[in-house]
Amino acid sequence: MTQQTEMTTMQRKAGAGCDRADGAGMTPQKSLRLALAKAAQDELSLALRAQEISEELLNQAGLISAVNEDDLLLLLQGPMGAMGIVSVDIQMLSAVIEVQTMGKVNRREAPDRRPTNTDAAMLETLLNATLNDFAINLEGSPAQSWATGFQFGERVENARLLGLRLEDIEYRIFRATLDFADGAKQGDLLIALPAAGNVKAGTKQPAQSDWSSDLRQTVYASHGEITAILYRAMVPLNEARNFKTGDLVPIPVSALTDVMMEGVDGRIVGRAKLGQKNGFRALRMADPAEREVPKINRSRSENLATVASQPARIAADPGPMESRFPEDDP
Repeated sequence: MTQQTEMTTMQRKAGAGCDRADGAGMTPQKSLRLALAKAAQDELSLALRAQEISEELLNQAGLISAVNEDDLLLLLQGPMGAMGIVSVDIQMLSAVIEVQTMGKVNRREAPDRRPTNTDAAMLETLLNATLNDFAINLEGSPAQSWATGFQFGERVENARLLGLRLEDIEYRIFRATLDFADGAKQGDLLIALPAAGNVKAGTKQPAQSDWSSDLRQTVYASHGEITAILYRAMVPLNEARNFKTGDLVPIPVSALTDVMMEGVDGRIVGRAKLGQKNGFRALRMADPAEREVPKINRSRSENLATVASQPARIAADPGPMESRFPEDDP
């Protein structure tokens, strides 16, 4: 490794008496500062110095708002299904990748770009070592209950999906401004862990039946976003550019009995039939075993039903439809 990335002898001597401070007198900020420097030196021979570390408590919504959408977003896996997150900006990410691929940190500022799964893999070793040392430094302190047992999980595409994965609880947020290779780069890091902590070693584990009941209640109380897709059509660009409010879009009649239900990731989670109930448009989920296979070729020669392009008009004036649900029949 080059002289730029190795910690100097004086730096090692200066920190020699601090790496294993007594747990009772170790603050979480100090523990994280030491853990970051030690993990970078041990795993990458990289001189890393935390210039500033702050700590605060935020709920799930506050945490999602605090995350930068352009950062590399990672889920942390913890004890008993607990989850935390790590947010890494492009400067820190570039410093870690450069020292692994080129042997040194480039002094030029890294250009903005979209993080990838490869970036996440390059960060895994440093992250796991940091989390491990962070917990070891806090042994014997009250912080041990919430700091222990977390490791790299997986990359998440954006903050919206992150919100779907995180439990709606209070989180302990650490923000750190980091210096790499004596000023070659400066980057930002955010680490969030559940504030309440986990079951301490030696305490009685909750009964399996209680855990199952809690899980069931949590799942039933969660919300999922599902989009109903009535029909997708390919139209020429010049025709699409001329669309205006009030235009009618032709929809094949067969589409009314084969509405696709899509999750937030675009996967089809079910199919439904379009009808009406109490004077409003409604969907009835189809039984996969009884659903008829729709015709793949939906040509314009079919009988077409037309719907207005304004949802507000449809809700206000649903109009007559041939497809009605049995309980609406007189």
